[in-house]
Amino acid sequence: MTQYTFTLLFPDNIVESEVTNVNFQVTGDPALQPPLPENQMPATFAVNDTLTFTYHQANKNLKIDSCLLTQYNTKTSQKGASEDFINQFDKPVTLTDSFIGSWIFHLIGMYKFDGKHAAYYLDPEFTCS
Repeated sequence: MTQYTFTLLFPDNIVESEVTNVNFQVTGDPALQPPLPENQMPATFAVNDTLTFTYHQANKNLKIDSCLLTQYNTKTSQKGASEDFINQFDKPVTLTDSFIGSWIFHLIGMYKFDGKHAAYYLDPEFTCS
C-alpha cells in the first residue's frame, strides 16, 4: 500500500477573467523512485492505496472557496462520483475496487489569491488495478 499526496500547484499570478489550469505534483510514502515530474501521475495505483489532495503548503496566501470533483471511466464513459470536494482536502481517500480501471477526474472551483478571485480546473487521468 502506498500513501500518495496529490498537491495542487497554482501559478503565482492570476487573471480574474480567465480560468486557471492548475499543475500538480504527486509524491508517495514510501517515496516514489525516481520522483515523478510535475503533472505526471504514477503508472498505476492499487486497491487500498490512499490519495490525499492538498494545496496549503505549496500555495501560501491562497484559499480554495469551492471544489467539485467528477470522475469518468475512460474506457466505458461510466460516470463515477460527482461531489462537493471542498471538505476533503488533507484527508486520505482510499482507492477501492470501484476505482479499478482508467479514469479521468475533474477538479473545478473558485479560489482566492492575493485578494483576487478566479476559477480553476485540473483534469488528470489515472489507472487503478
